[in-house]
Amino acid sequence: MSGKSSLSKKYALWFSAISLAILIFAMLSVSIVLWHGADTLRDTLREGTGDSFEKTQLATMHNLAEYLRQHVSRSLYNLDMEDMNKLINDLAKGLPVKSFLIADASGKVLTDGTKENRSYGSTLSVDKERLKRTPVFMQKTEAGYRITFWVEAEGYTIGYGEIIFSEDPLKQALAQQEKTVGRIWQAFAVKFLTITLIGI
Repeated sequence: MSGKSSLSKKYALWFSAISLAILIFAMLSVSIVLWHGADTLRDTLREGTGDSFEKTQLATMHNLAEYLRQHVSRSLYNLDMEDMNKLINDLAKGLPVKSFLIADASGKVLTDGTKENRSYGSTLSVDKERLKRTPVFMQKTEAGYRITFWVEAEGYTIGYGEIIFSEDPLKQALAQQEKTVGRIWQAFAVKFLTITLIGI
């Protein structure tokens, strides 16, 4: 009897050890899958939020350029520099605008919205053919986001404009978002590891 009892104990011990190993392996596998899923979710959240910030900013820039294009036509047609400058300065308030330029149909700059008007007489470089297809054109440059647009009155091209926006607000928003996602992820990681260790 004692031999059978000893053998039973050995089988029971082996069975317990194998069961425990399987359980730990299963828990670790589930933990790895969940961790990977959470990691993917973090990357998706980061990318999605970043895309959202950028789309919002680009849409705001485009709308501002379109607004200026529509409303500067009368003062440009009449060569009313005072009205043009007022419109430019009103639009620039509170926005990350680096510079404004309004030029006539030949591309000669008439005003940059400042009293000194140092850009007067310089040539505004624009892709006129492209602007015929797309009245407002945006591109990313070393100086920031550059938007060019053409201005018309009574069916004729009477001038062109340029606005350069700073990238700083988007960079700051993305940096802040990265910090927030990092804090959330750190809190999750601590709780996740604690629960996993307790479970094991």
